[in-house]
Amino acid sequence: MNASRVVLTQPKKPTPFAFPLIVGRLREKVSTEKLADRVERLLAELEKAARR
Repeated sequence: MNASRVVLTQPKKPTPFAFPLIVGRLREKVSTEKLADRVERLLAELEKAARR
C-alpha cells in the first residue's frame, strides 16, 4: 500500500461499489414506493448506463 498511488475521481454516475450506500439512503427516505421497487428501478438505470 505504501508504494501505491491514490487516484481520486468524481464519476458522473454511481459506481457498483456505491450501490449498497445508495440503497441504504433510499431506505431512509419516506416514499409511497416500496424499497424493492426503488432498488429494482435503480438497478435497471445502472444496467442501462453500463451498456452505453
